Amino acid sequence: MVDVFISYKRRLRPRVEVLAESLRALDLDVWYDAGLKPGMSFGEDIADNVRNAKAVVVCWTPDAFPSGGDKNGWVRGEATIGRDRTAMASIMLEPCLLDPPFNMDHVEDFIAWNGEYNTPFRNLVERISSLCGRPGLARYPGPQAPLDERVAWAERFPDDRLAAGILESKKRLDAEAERQALLVAWEAERTRQAQLNRDFEQRLASLGVTSAPPATLPGTAAPIVDTPVRVASNRNVPPLVEPAAMAAPTPRQSRAIPAVLGLALMIAGGGAGWLAAKALDANAISPAARTQIQALEAAKSQAETMASNAKAAQAGAEAEKLAVEKTVGELRTALQRANADRAAAERSLAALRSTAALPAAPPAAPPKPAMTQFKLSEAKFFEEKERADLGDYETRIKTWSLAVEDPSKPSQWSFVGWDNATDDERDTIALQRCQYSARKPCIVYARNGMVLAPADGNPVARSVLVERGRFDENNIPFVRAARRKELSAAYQALQGSRAFAIHRDGTTAIRSGASSEDAQQEALKACNDIAKNRFGETCKLYAVDGDVVLYRRSSTTIN
Repeated sequence: MVDVFISYKRRLRPRVEVLAESLRALDLDVWYDAGLKPGMSFGEDIADNVRNAKAVVVCWTPDAFPSGGDKNGWVRGEATIGRDRTAMASIMLEPCLLDPPFNMDHVEDFIAWNGEYNTPFRNLVERISSLCGRPGLARYPGPQAPLDERVAWAERFPDDRLAAGILESKKRLDAEAERQALLVAWEAERTRQAQLNRDFEQRLASLGVTSAPPATLPGTAAPIVDTPVRVASNRNVPPLVEPAAMAAPTPRQSRAIPAVLGLALMIAGGGAGWLAAKALDANAISPAARTQIQALEAAKSQAETMASNAKAAQAGAEAEKLAVEKTVGELRTALQRANADRAAAERSLAALRSTAALPAAPPAAPPKPAMTQFKLSEAKFFEEKERADLGDYETRIKTWSLAVEDPSKPSQWSFVGWDNATDDERDTIALQRCQYSARKPCIVYARNGMVLAPADGNPVARSVLVERGRFDENNIPFVRAARRKELSAAYQALQGSRAFAIHRDGTTAIRSGASSEDAQQEALKACNDIAKNRFGETCKLYAVDGDVVLYRRSSTTIN
């Protein structure tokens, strides 16, 4: 059984291939007629897949209907099967008016879609995820999102098929980064050890001691060599310190050996090494070694002088710092005195005005409040679970509106994020959804990442939801203008008893029946089959015949 079956007109195959690849990137098994192989029965294979797919995505275009030139009826037939199975997810690839009964179902606008992981695609994925039993997929940030975001998603939904691959990629990248860091540290240590070798050789040479090639010890047939070390990178790395055997010393070198030992002790042990060197037989020290020792003593004296100079410079800096702090204190005192003088002058001026009847100065205009960035963590009207459910929506979705019942405490709110809608459309639908839940008008609190300041139209509660009265196209809530026009035309065209059901997320269903009760039952059932209890809510009756009845919030038939 495939996850997704795509129904479309063949001339649009390039666009459908982009859609299929985008869904496959989410580890969904996608089928469309490009998968047919030679020898397969065209009709039977399509029928088998459309009847067994978990989700049927129907791509609507004008030529999918007889009025647009369709002759074989493939798209309508496949859509009918998906709709009867309540497994249909509709998208519109080109502007068109949908024939009944498909105009009564929710349709995502994919007219301008070109492979982006944007709001229409996320809404489609959310519908598919509910049909395929993968609820975490609706929260997936997208294949192009930063790895940290995808890892956070995988840790939250570890049972999803995508999660294991994402977590494994993170482990591989971490292991490679650790390996590279170890190699860099290894190379740095090799360089340091090589420098130490060169310094020691130079010290020996300055004392008249030379290094010879590796010598053969008495009784052995081969020179002493170091064994190369094998590391994890499977390449031979030279030893950190290469031992060099010393040639037989000359008499002059023999006299220099105690000085060399003393120098080595001095380098390794500081003062203790120096005292040990002094304890050696002075007659055995060569002139060259004595010169070297004198040079070291001079260097020591110079270092002590430099340290003394540094201490003096530090003391001068401290004195200068104290002088600066004293000056700053004096300036602060002068500023306080000036402020006190200004306050006294203002009091005197006020007294003169009161006695001489001088005209009062006009009041200063209040400062224009600055727009502030919206932060989900600081909003007081969200419960903790609601923050977790929203995740990082306010940063991932660039264009959105947030309506709130009361910003100062936990209360009803509605978040609407649509890429291809105007600010006014998003504001209106957010206000409608919020008023529907709160049963009172709400305010637009934030938009596109910024909290609305009073100077930008001090947020005032606006009633935008018409819940009773005669049916009017302009008052249909939760959908945009183009969709209102389609729904109104479809509802007005129905004969006999009719009913209109709606969900807060914009899902709608319109049905007619032999009686008003039959029409209401059919409309509610069709709406709930699509909405799938989203937000934990069921569909409600919006209109019965010519009257709007949303104020009753009825999820069952009414008289």
